[in-house]
Amino acid sequence: MKQQLNIFFNALSYYSRIPTPHSVRYGEQELSQAFGYFPLVGIIVGVIGYGCWALGDALFPAPCALLMAMSAMALATGGLHEDALADLFDGFGGGRDREAILRIMKDSCVGTYGVLALIFSIALKYGALAALPTDVLLPVLVAAAAASRLFPVLLVRTSRYLRSTEGKAGHTRLGIDGLTLGIATLFGITPLLYFGWLFALVYVGLATILLIGYRRYLHLKIGGFTGDTLGALQQFTEMLFYLWAVYYI
Repeated sequence: MKQQLNIFFNALSYYSRIPTPHSVRYGEQELSQAFGYFPLVGIIVGVIGYGCWALGDALFPAPCALLMAMSAMALATGGLHEDALADLFDGFGGGRDREAILRIMKDSCVGTYGVLALIFSIALKYGALAALPTDVLLPVLVAAAAASRLFPVLLVRTSRYLRSTEGKAGHTRLGIDGLTLGIATLFGITPLLYFGWLFALVYVGLATILLIGYRRYLHLKIGGFTGDTLGALQQFTEMLFYLWAVYYI
């Protein structure tokens, strides 16, 4: 139990800006196993987002409250996944070959493709969330944040990391064991069941199709995944969740 708690704090420290105890032991092995709690970190981020929405809704007009929720969730993760989305579009939009794509994605500057990707992704999320009834906002934020973090775990499980150990996702070269995958699946899928089996099955099916197509594209273009491609996949599957929720609910 103590070991799993230490692994959870590794996940919380790596995938968010939420403070963790000073006694936490960090290492590549712990970070690899921390993938199991990646969806749980999403649940926490979703709750933070809803809390900020509730506060904003009591004080400001509805659009302001929703933007406060989205901002809080991005701040809670340090914009980790949004940064990855921008890097992905810059790399694949501006790179003509594998080496150029990998070089551009590693560049800390954000280009036109990245800016446009962020603008349209934020607008899509806002539009979808604004279209939902406010009484389902909490389960939507929590389930979307949790489930969307499961699919990067599946990508790591089924693909290979391209960069050296100096990359920000270098620990992924260790792979993901069965226990870690099982924990991630539990935390990623359980919140979906709030909306019923049909909702959960259709979303998982659609997200799996997206994962397969995305993985195939990555293998054709660069031969595997990087940290940025994992973060971008979280954003893609989160947006997919919001769109499916708008259609279903």
